[in-house]
Amino acid sequence: MEEKDVVNLIRKHLDGTATKFEEEKLDSWYNQTNEQGLLWPYQDEAEEEDAKKRIFEAIQSKYKQVNTPVKRLIAPLMYKLAAASILLIGIFYGIAQLWKYQKPSNAGEMVTVVTKRGEHKKILLADGSLIWLSSESHLTFRKLFKAATRDIEFEGEAFFDIAKDKAHPFIVHTGTTTTRVLGTSFNITAYKANRHITLSLLTGKVAFSTAGAQKFVVPGQMIIYDKASWLMTVKKLPDTQLITARRDGLYEYRNVRVEDVVNDVSRNFNAHIQLAGSVKNRLFYGRVKPGETVEQFLQKLAKVVDARLIKVDDGFILTEGGVHD
Repeated sequence: MEEKDVVNLIRKHLDGTATKFEEEKLDSWYNQTNEQGLLWPYQDEAEEEDAKKRIFEAIQSKYKQVNTPVKRLIAPLMYKLAAASILLIGIFYGIAQLWKYQKPSNAGEMVTVVTKRGEHKKILLADGSLIWLSSESHLTFRKLFKAATRDIEFEGEAFFDIAKDKAHPFIVHTGTTTTRVLGTSFNITAYKANRHITLSLLTGKVAFSTAGAQKFVVPGQMIIYDKASWLMTVKKLPDTQLITARRDGLYEYRNVRVEDVVNDVSRNFNAHIQLAGSVKNRLFYGRVKPGETVEQFLQKLAKVVDARLIKVDDGFILTEGGVHD
């Protein structure tokens, strides 16, 4: 449903002129938006209904502010545009700020979000921050941020778009490391099984620290932390678009070891892929095209790195035996 149709239905709902069919249509739009968009940590249907009621009350309040004698002097067309704009702002502002109106008794409640193999989730935090959680990841945070800092516990891979709040720094805890930000966007890869933790920064500034040592990262840079040696290395990002592409489900690899590529594809596309021989150490340059199946991608990978792809009952095997082996 287009935005203008949503606005029209909401106005009818607020005016009390909506038909039963229109009320059902508006309710259906709300539920579909909730399911397809952000992840909301509702405990039960009653809490969700209460949240929805607050959104509409906020919109109604803004609508009434527009509908004053002074505003009626505005030309009809301009009035409609102004009302529509404020209603839309009310919708999205209400959604973004929703958790700030939760009952104080829930302030300390912890929320845990886990993604399975091949699963991805988009999460809205109480402060308006957004997190794109990749496969096999684990995120724990408070339902409401009431302390001096906004702390979360994280493992896996995620893209963070953090709302600015200078008075309350946002801190990501990943095992023995912490990433401290005020308002910025970045990607962290911190799987427990991986030897390295990697942070790639797009906007803002972050402080990455561990074991008493700290390094600052600026936009266009990445930091690689070796968990075995405790070494932190800051490098220039080869291309920031690769980071936002991953956030949007597009995967590109530039001179990446086949073993790392296979692990990444296996995790994000829920595929079982085995490696044999020296293939794992060869370098791959390519990407997963939109709509491409895992098998199609692996056939391309095998051709590029001069390997042989074998399809088995439970997945695939990449082994030596290419044209030049």
